[in-house]
Amino acid sequence: MSRRAFVFDLFHTLANPEDYRPRDFDRIEQASAAVGLDPAVVKSHWLANLHLVATSRIEPVDVLRELCDAAGISAAESQFAAADTAIGRFQDDALRQPIPGSVDTLDALRNAGWLIGLLSNAHVRDIKAWDESPLDPLIDVAHFSCYQGVAKPDLTAYTQILAELEVAPEEAVFVGDGGSNELAGASAAGFGHVVLMAGPALDSGFRTQEDVDLLAKDATAVINSVRDLPALSERISAGMR
Repeated sequence: MSRRAFVFDLFHTLANPEDYRPRDFDRIEQASAAVGLDPAVVKSHWLANLHLVATSRIEPVDVLRELCDAAGISAAESQFAAADTAIGRFQDDALRQPIPGSVDTLDALRNAGWLIGLLSNAHVRDIKAWDESPLDPLIDVAHFSCYQGVAKPDLTAYTQILAELEVAPEEAVFVGDGGSNELAGASAAGFGHVVLMAGPALDSGFRTQEDVDLLAKDATAVINSVRDLPALSERISAGMR
């Protein structure tokens, strides 16, 4: 049997910060308030530089430091620490306690002979708690955009992880919630199957049903839960033989 792999997105697929984040919590607003910056200014700067932050080792809190310097604001280290917590606390929680069923599902897929890859668009603060996650030891190859220097849906993001897994695109299954146009990117990279995991983002209010219906157009299959994957993998395996 040839090498085959599941390649997963991380947030809203295996780990869901929305399970811990209050619906009315805006991390940019909270982080801005912690250091005395205008949230509108921070949000505008953040959106303009999001790709840079996501594909480099820039700490988001250091972006706030630069904005404070430019605005003549002298914030204390305790304020920057509070801002850092606002930026990443719910990602930390989600990594330490992933979506129920994620760990068992990855374990089952590995036992069935699948390699497991992780392809995540994330800045360094998003994944600060990765080493504490029960997902970590179940991943054969993990690529984070902040360390790889490239983000989905760039074709290079997909080809890099497939090369490290030593898996042909047609022998790979991509699973994600559809953010960053990742499903279309996986299709363009030649993945044999592209799976939209709709449930976590939909159930937590991160996406609407209309969002899901639109994203589904780029998928070969749609599932609600990570627990649906073992059965789907059996059907995929039958088709790969």
